[in-house]
Amino acid sequence: MKILDGRVLAKKIFDRLMTCPKPAKQLAILVPANNDKASEGFIAEIRDAAQSLAVATRILYRADGATTKDFVEDLQRWGSDPSIGGAVLILPLPPGVDRESVLSAMPILKDIDCLNPETKGIMPPASRAVYHIWFEIIPKELRCIGDPCKVAMVGRGLLIGKPIARFLSAYCHPVSVFGRNSDLSELAEAELVILGTGVPKLISPTMLKPGAAVIDFGYPGDFDSGHPEADKIGWYVPAKGGTGPLLVACLMETFYQLTVGLK
Repeated sequence: MKILDGRVLAKKIFDRLMTCPKPAKQLAILVPANNDKASEGFIAEIRDAAQSLAVATRILYRADGATTKDFVEDLQRWGSDPSIGGAVLILPLPPGVDRESVLSAMPILKDIDCLNPETKGIMPPASRAVYHIWFEIIPKELRCIGDPCKVAMVGRGLLIGKPIARFLSAYCHPVSVFGRNSDLSELAEAELVILGTGVPKLISPTMLKPGAAVIDFGYPGDFDSGHPEADKIGWYVPAKGGTGPLLVACLMETFYQLTVGLK
C-alpha cells in the first residue's frame, strides 16, 4: 500500500498561489453554534492558510438559537458586500434551520463549495482535490479518469460526496454512490473508492478489490488502515496528512478562481 502525503501536493498549490496577484477581497466563513472540534480545526487551518497568502478573513460565529432567517440574512448581506470575494458555510446547520432556504441564499458568485443549486462554473474544493490526486500524483497507469473503470463514492454529503460524484461522472463509468447504511458489497468491484462518511473504520480492506485506490475524506478515517490486510490495496490517501491539508489548499485555490480569475 502506497500512502500519499497530501501536504506535499498542498504545498505545490500554495506555491502556485503565491505567484498569483493578491486578492483584494476577504474570505468569509459563517459558523453555526453546533460546530464540532473537527470543524474548529478546519476553520483554524483555513485561517492560517489565508494568512500565509496575506488574504484577509472574516469569521462570523452564530450563537445558539439562530434561525433560518438569521443565516439567510447573513449570506444575503455578504452577497451584496463588495469587500467579500468568497464565502464558506460550515455544515451541518443546527436543528430547526431550513437547509434548503439557507443554501439557496448563498451568493452564487462567491459560493466556494457550490452549495447553492444555482451556482455554476466553479469547481468545489473536494472535486479539485480528487483532480489533483489523479492528474498530478497518481502514476498514469493507475489513473482511471478518461478510462472505463468502476468508481465507488461512499457518502452523499453536500461538501464531499455529491460534488465528487458529479465531477467523476463526467470521466468515469460507472460511478456508484452509497450511503453509510447501504449494501457495500459492490465495493469489491471498484478500482477507485472514495470515502466521506466520517464513520471511523467503516471500510475494511477485506471489502475492497486488491490493488484498489482509496481516497479518504472521512475524519478521522473511514478506512481501517491498521487492518492486517491493509497492504492489499494499491494507494491510500488518508484524511490526516492527506485529503485534510489538500482540501484547505483547494479551498484557497477556488477562492483565487473567484477573486483573481485563476484557471
